[in-house]
Amino acid sequence: MSEPKLISGKIAIISILVVAVGLTSFAWWYRYQQGRRTMEFWGPEAAQLIRHAPRVELFELDETLEAFKSGELSKVRSFDLSNAPGLVHARHSLIVDRNFRWDESSANTAANIAWDVAWRFIDGDKQTTVLLDYETGAVRDAAGERVALLHPAIAGGMRDYISRHTAER
Repeated sequence: MSEPKLISGKIAIISILVVAVGLTSFAWWYRYQQGRRTMEFWGPEAAQLIRHAPRVELFELDETLEAFKSGELSKVRSFDLSNAPGLVHARHSLIVDRNFRWDESSANTAANIAWDVAWRFIDGDKQTTVLLDYETGAVRDAAGERVALLHPAIAGGMRDYISRHTAER
């Protein structure tokens, strides 16, 4: 009787490494594709702050956007959400492409937006502020002029999340 052929240990290790590199490459590509358009919209520094800033403030604007822009924050109700439960999910919803309606033009919406809240993401001396309108689902970096539209379910989820954490205070 002949003994069964065994696979060489070198071949097994090389095969495992090739599969691992292939799967890692796919995972990296997939994650890149999930946030490519939002990265272009927010910019790399703002997207990084939205995702990782240790301090997060929320401002209820009502009709006080001009007061907010001018720094008169005493006229605006504010909340520290840095340690709020669910914050990681709220942040994530702002940086994943599938949560936005990229096919719809926000040009008609932009002129008629009444911003409801502003999220300020702060890390040391770096900060970015995201404006959100509940009715249209519009979002915008306060420093810029470009507007993007969230899917209605995401905008509604943001409204629910915010009202849950602002009603408690």
